[in-house]
Amino acid sequence: MGRTEIGLHSYRTVSISSTRDKKNIFNDLISLSNISWPLFFCGVFFGRALIFNELIPFGIAYYAAVRTLMQRKEATIQLIGVMLGLITIINQATISPYLAGLMLLFLVGDGPRNKEKNYHYWLLWIAVSFILIRGPIGYVFYPVPMNWFNTVFETGLALAIYSLLHHLFHSGKAYVLAPTQIQLGLLLIAAVLGINLTVYGISLRYVICCYLVLGAAKIGGVVLASVMAAGLGVISILLNEPISFGTLLIGIGVISGLISRLPGGIVLGGVIATLLIQGVPVQPSNVPYIFIIFLAAGLVYLTPGHLLRQLERVIPGTELYKERQITQANKIRGILERKLNQSANVFDELANTMKTKSKKGKDVLLVEQLSGIADIVRSLSFQMQPQVEFSEEIEGKLIQHINSPDLKELTVIKSYDGYDIYGARNTPCNGKNWCQNVTEISSQLLGSSYQVAANGCITEGECSFRIEPKPEYRLEVKMAKVASEGVSGDSNMVFQLSSGKIALLVSDGMGKGQQAANESTAAVRLLEKLIRVGYPWDVAIRIVNRALLIRSAEEMFATIDLAVVDLQNGLVEFVKIGSAPSFIKRGRDIEIVRNRALPAGILKDVDVEQDRRLLKEGEYLIMITDGILDSQRHIIHKDQWFCRILRRLDPSLDTQELSKELMKICLEKSSENRDDMMILVAKLIRDDGDIISYRRKSSAV
Repeated sequence: MGRTEIGLHSYRTVSISSTRDKKNIFNDLISLSNISWPLFFCGVFFGRALIFNELIPFGIAYYAAVRTLMQRKEATIQLIGVMLGLITIINQATISPYLAGLMLLFLVGDGPRNKEKNYHYWLLWIAVSFILIRGPIGYVFYPVPMNWFNTVFETGLALAIYSLLHHLFHSGKAYVLAPTQIQLGLLLIAAVLGINLTVYGISLRYVICCYLVLGAAKIGGVVLASVMAAGLGVISILLNEPISFGTLLIGIGVISGLISRLPGGIVLGGVIATLLIQGVPVQPSNVPYIFIIFLAAGLVYLTPGHLLRQLERVIPGTELYKERQITQANKIRGILERKLNQSANVFDELANTMKTKSKKGKDVLLVEQLSGIADIVRSLSFQMQPQVEFSEEIEGKLIQHINSPDLKELTVIKSYDGYDIYGARNTPCNGKNWCQNVTEISSQLLGSSYQVAANGCITEGECSFRIEPKPEYRLEVKMAKVASEGVSGDSNMVFQLSSGKIALLVSDGMGKGQQAANESTAAVRLLEKLIRVGYPWDVAIRIVNRALLIRSAEEMFATIDLAVVDLQNGLVEFVKIGSAPSFIKRGRDIEIVRNRALPAGILKDVDVEQDRRLLKEGEYLIMITDGILDSQRHIIHKDQWFCRILRRLDPSLDTQELSKELMKICLEKSSENRDDMMILVAKLIRDDGDIISYRRKSSAV
């Protein structure tokens, strides 16, 4: 049995069996397959890092940061790496305090699971290892007061280094790069600190420093290159390198950053900076610096372009970072504009709903209406700010998997059903369906089906796209209705809430004719707009109830029957206010969904209760108005009568045939003084990709 752990280190399975002997455990620790070699060599180089030729804070800080990622047994190899680094640079007496401090950290527990508490837990143990272990043992070998000053200074440095490494390991930006890429980047920094090796007169530390500065110039221009050069310059001075080398790095950063956009600009900038700082003519002692520039620039050009672009997306000040911020701002602006327009439509619909000529005209009625409007406005106020949740983690992973220089921008926003993915290309794909490839990558990465919802190549003349979750099912909806007079008082609407949710709405106005139609239409239109804006259903229905209550001094009301179908799993959520029962036909079995509340517009407050049922593939949802059941006035248990009719009907009928057959049976058995009648039939059908899923912004069926 095993568990899979994911962190900055490579993925691997860690055995949790407690029955093996010590020999097997030791074999696990030294198994080559379990070693993250970049992190191991990071430990070696951090262990070798000396500040002012006598302070060694990096090794303990690095091991503590690793322990925030791994458990004790997993981090053993990193501990060995740090110890090897220590052994290679100083004598046994000097390394003893640090080895003792490392062993203390190795022996302590893994710490709390909470990220914040775990961070402070290792801060405490770092301080203990230096102040209570390194200090006293160091004083035994070198009993001078300066030992304690060095201990305090080293403690501060170690805590700062640990904090930086912890931020790198647990940063929210870490997902943009693959774990191996992050490890290699950390290895470069560790190599700067721990490698002091010269080959044929060329310092490897100098090559790595110049590579980092020139790479920063290529990615972010003069600003990023200058910051990188200044940081490496300070580090080089702490490592006892000549001040002239730190000055050279700053010069290379400034000049190569200024001309980095030119062909070969980073090479030219590095050479110019070297000549300006080292002097002309070139002395034999300065020739290695020229070779270092060419070697470092060559390494920059050999670095994969997609890796540089991934870095550019997350480093502030770079062009891709600015474009990404602009794209997100535009998306927020568009969502805000849409939300405000929808909210404005709600007010327009409220105004239309309240356009009535009250004959009473009393002050009491006016006060009641104004009070009701105030309640509605208070209910509306909370929705004015759109909730936009960008998923930068998914965005970064998608960019890694797409790995294309043609990708101009990519933005991922959390939606009701999963994620909406917006993107664009640098150049048109000329009908090669490049966005379809992105869709396939998205489906594989996110573990569910996605589809191209909009394609700018066709609609806007530019190569952009929007990808959304692809529903597992589609909903086939048909309706039949009969008016007892010229105009039916029953209204309905079918509209799409998201790519995976369809709302079915039916309302029955009190009475018959135009007045009943006005009440039911007002309820349907207002409720549809409120739900589209994003109001919770209970809030939306209370607003509709209040609006109908103050609409007129007359006693008018309307029923509300709402069903929202999830096209991913078939879950149906019902909200019924005074409406007739709904029915689910599962072959010959019939399930009834009953109402428990009074119609809207009767009481000042209305209780909203939700009911959930599961609609399976091939099953029918039947929604009706009161006129269907009231057509059989002599029958007491009308819903059971309707169930018997549904059982007798052929389950292979399509929705149109089923709605017509039901209406025909009800008309044959109804009395002359019948009410308006409506039947809405919906069937859940698996979407095989050949038939377009139900898409409707809003309409009466």
